[in-house]
Order: sequence, then C-alpha cells, then structure tokens
Amino acid sequence: MVSVLQKMGYDDRDYHRSGPSRPVSRFADIPVVKWLLISNAAIFLITTMIRTDPRMWTSLELFGFFSIETGFGQFQVWRLLTFQFLHAGFMHLAFNMWALYIFGPFLERWLRSRAFLFYYLLSGIGGALLYTLFVYAPGILPGGMVGDQLVGASAGIFGLLVGVAILA
Repeated sequence: MVSVLQKMGYDDRDYHRSGPSRPVSRFADIPVVKWLLISNAAIFLITTMIRTDPRMWTSLELFGFFSIETGFGQFQVWRLLTFQFLHAGFMHLAFNMWALYIFGPFLERWLRSRAFLFYYLLSGIGGALLYTLFVYAPGILPGGMVGDQLVGASAGIFGLLVGVAILA
C-alpha cells in the first residue's frame, strides 16, 4: 500500500512549482495604455505617410483637430475625442507617449482598465473645455486664438499626472 506522502512529490506542491516560463511584460495588466500607445503611434504614422506637403494638414487631421469654431460653432463634438490622437510632430508624440508609458500603468492598475480609459479621455475633454474657457475669459489668453487648432494627448497626460500625484 502506497501512502499519501509517497504519492505527493515536491513538484505537486503549489509553493514548489516554478513561476511563469517567460518574464512578465510591463504591459501584462495594462491593456488600455498599450492600445493608447499603439493607436497614437499608428495614427501619427498614417498622417505622416499620407502628408504630401509638410506645411499642410492631411484630411485625417482636418477631420480630427479641435477648435472652438468647429467643435462648438459647427457642433462637431467628436473633435473633443479625436484631437487627443493627433500630434503636431514627432517630438510632441514622443514626449506624450513617454509620459503615458511612465505614469499610465500605475494609474491603470489602480483604477482598472475601463475607469482608466474613461478618466484619460475625460481629462482630454476637460483640457479642450478649459482651453475654451480661457479663450473667452478676459485677459487670460491673448486675443485671436479662437481659430487655433488643438492636437495632442497633452491634456490627458496632465490628467494622468494629477491622478498619480493624488494617489502618491
């Protein structure tokens, strides 16, 4: 008769099993940050490839930038989201994505993915609304900025920085 102790070897015990066979990725539990990085880079590459004149906007950028005139004057409210995925140049994209890569995982693990995405996009929308408020508030921004176009993830990134600062 074989005893229970003879059947149970070291490999059968949970605490003795080896961990995962491959190292855990920095993106393991942060799908939203990963997809934000990929989508921002892909949109930048697409706009760069279809650009014929470096001084002109592409049709994708013309469809997506935010300005007070188009966003509110022409009631094109999708621009409150789409401008967050367009960037003015490589360095603009690089610094925004670096900040997202550094601070995003901490906040996404804390908030969980769905709440993190909502918070990030809402921060970007809040940046556009704050810009609109500052343009129309007397003495804050110089006159003539109503026609300016906003692009970039900077407002969402500043929202992340605020969220990380509050949690830390």
